[in-house]
Amino acid sequence: MMKSNLKLFAILLVLLTATYVWIERPDREWWRGHDESFQLKELVDNAQSFEVQGVEWKLVDNLWTHGQDLMAIPAWAKWRRTLTSLKLERAIPLTETVKFDDFITDGFSLKIDGQEFILGDKTSDEKGIYLFDKERHQILQMQLFPSDLFQMLDEVKEKTAEQMIEKRVFPYFSNVNFQKAVFETPGILSFELDLVNKVTTPKPIAGILQHPHIDQKFWHEMDRIQFTEQITPDLGLLYQKMAAINLYQDEKKVLSFELHRIGPLNADAVVYVPEERRMFKVQGSTAKVFFDQVQDYWDRKIIPRNVFKAFDEMRVQFILGDKEATVNVLNQEPLGFSSPDNLIKLKEDKLHNLFGILFNLGQYDEASRVSILTKSEKQQYQNEAHIRMNVFGQDLMLIRKSNELVVVNFTQGFKAHFILFDISIGDQWEDFFTS
Repeated sequence: MMKSNLKLFAILLVLLTATYVWIERPDREWWRGHDESFQLKELVDNAQSFEVQGVEWKLVDNLWTHGQDLMAIPAWAKWRRTLTSLKLERAIPLTETVKFDDFITDGFSLKIDGQEFILGDKTSDEKGIYLFDKERHQILQMQLFPSDLFQMLDEVKEKTAEQMIEKRVFPYFSNVNFQKAVFETPGILSFELDLVNKVTTPKPIAGILQHPHIDQKFWHEMDRIQFTEQITPDLGLLYQKMAAINLYQDEKKVLSFELHRIGPLNADAVVYVPEERRMFKVQGSTAKVFFDQVQDYWDRKIIPRNVFKAFDEMRVQFILGDKEATVNVLNQEPLGFSSPDNLIKLKEDKLHNLFGILFNLGQYDEASRVSILTKSEKQQYQNEAHIRMNVFGQDLMLIRKSNELVVVNFTQGFKAHFILFDISIGDQWEDFFTS
C-alpha cells in the first residue's frame, strides 16, 4: 500500500513539474524583462501604425491617416480603450497537441507597428479572450475588464474600412491653432469672432452680453460640417460662392472654408479650402455655421445672466392699465403658480408658457434675435395697452405680433423677439387671468 502511494505521489510530482516546464515557465520567460503591468498597453500607446480591416493607418501629427483620409476619433478611441484594457493572464505556446483552432475559431486580424495579432474566442469563464501573437507563435490568454468592453470590442470589429473614416471636415485641419474667425456671407453683415478674448465685432447691443463660450460654440458648429466624399479639386465645379469662413493666426489668414453651389440645377454643395487644395462634397444640413450671424454669438437672454438669481419663490406684479394681479412663481419642476387674490383665477398653462420664455427654458433658451429699443418705440409702447411686469428688477412689457412675441426690456433698452413654435402666448389680460 505504501509503495503504491509513493508511486502515485511520484507520478503527481512529475506531472506538476511537466506543467511548470511546459506552460508556466515559457509564460514567465516570455515576459521576463518587462514590467508586470505591461500587456498591450505600451505597444498601443507608442504605436506609429495600426492596420485593421486591411487598411494601414499611420500616425502623422497625432492624427491617424491613410492617404487623404483620417480615422474617426471615436473609432480609434474605442480600439485604444479595448486593447489597452487587455491584461495578460498566461501565455500558451502552440505544440502538436495545443492547436491554434482550439482558441481561434473566428479570428480578427490587426497589426500594431507591423506586429500581427489575431483576436480569438472568449475564455471559458467569459472574462477574457484569446489573442494570437503571430511573431512569438503563442496564444495569449487575456483578461478584459470591465465586462462592457466586450460589447465595445464587438462594435469596432464590425466597422468596415469606410466606416472608420472621419466624415467631419474640420478635424482634417485641427492641427492649426486659430485665433480669429471672420464670416463673409453675401447679404449678411460680415463679423468677427475673437476666439482668444471671446468677443465679437461688432459688439452686442446695450443690455446684451457676449455668449459665455464663444470659442466652444464656434468649434462645435464647425465640427458639425460633414462630407459624403472627398473629391479631386476642380474649380470648374464652383458655380456660386455662398459663404466663407476665414481663420486667422497672428492676424494672418491661414485657412478659408468656402461654401459653393455645384451648379444651377444641382442642390449639392462643396466646401473648398484653397490653401490646402482640398474639396469636400458636404451634407447641406450640416453646414449651418456658414450662415451664422453675429447675434448667434451673443447671450440673447431677456434677463441678463448677471442679473438672474436663484430663487425658491418669486412675487411678480402684472399691470395692464388699471388692472393689477400678483402671481407667486414657485421654482419647481414644472414651475408652479399661485395668487394671494382669491378673486383672480390663473391660467397656469399660459403662465407656464410665458415664464418658459421669460426664463429662457427649453426650446426658448434664447431669443430668436434682439434689437435696440429706440426712444420713439419706448414712447409709443408706453402709450399703448400692453401687459407690464417686473422680474428680477427688470421692467418688462409683452407685445404680440403675428407669429412672434416681443418682450421689451425697458431697464436694459432692448427688445427680445421670439418666434413662436407650438405654443400660444398673447399680450392681453384674459390670456393669463380670469376675474
